[in-house]
Amino acid sequence: SGRIVRVQAKGDYKLSVTLPATADGLPANDSGTELVAGIPVGALIGVIVDAKEKKPGKPFEIKAEREWTPRESGLLQLKVNLPSGHKSTGKL
Repeated sequence: SGRIVRVQAKGDYKLSVTLPATADGLPANDSGTELVAGIPVGALIGVIVDAKEKKPGKPFEIKAEREWTPRESGLLQLKVNLPSGHKSTGKL
């Protein structure tokens, strides 16, 4: 911690998914879809994982680019905010 971190992502992908939805929108992660609530579906996200305890922190938005100074140290894990059961093709 204490150092600026910058992540830039380029590329695109196609997403196919079949999910039950209502007028309220797609279900959040508490329904088993593995989506992170409050972050756009399909956005690149990060999470800092404590290297000693292997415990992940709270996921946060990265999208195409983000620069920040982490408050904690650990391993940066990147993933895309996609529901379980999705099919995607392409590269980021």
